[in-house]
Amino acid sequence: MQPLAHLIVSLTLAAGCATAVAADRAAEPGKISSEVQVRQAAIDAAAREKEVIVPAARVVTKADRAANRKLLAAVRRAVVRDKTLSMAAHNVKMAANAGVITLTGDVRNAAEKSKTEAIARNVVGVSSVDSQLTLKTVATGTPTKPAKAAPAVRENTRADARTRTEKTR
Repeated sequence: MQPLAHLIVSLTLAAGCATAVAADRAAEPGKISSEVQVRQAAIDAAAREKEVIVPAARVVTKADRAANRKLLAAVRRAVVRDKTLSMAAHNVKMAANAGVITLTGDVRNAAEKSKTEAIARNVVGVSSVDSQLTLKTVATGTPTKPAKAAPAVRENTRADARTRTEKTR
């Protein structure tokens, strides 16, 4: 039985090879089979990935951080020094990174926004200003401070009676 099994396996392999050869011959001479195209596309993609140049991440040193702090302090001083700006403008959040100043927070109006940006731009060492300032919206007709509650009515107690009599003497 064993030789018969070998014969069947051999015939099956031969038939499979013959089918593959026939399929290759059936393809047009100028065209590549789809399986070969898929393999070639995978090889090309791998080659492109190796060719891509990834920029090295910039290492931030102590000197860079110190320069950012110094620039940020100078911008903060310039904004706070301008007394025409409101407290909201004096309290805007600021960040510095390699000469770029980012301003975030609320200001009262558009004039104050542009003035704060201009002050930051005019500080020596600032290359650009990224303004993310927003205008503070105040509803019209509502008071800015909450109204005080009416004082509670005190009941006439013995303690109140004693203090009144002592004050009247």
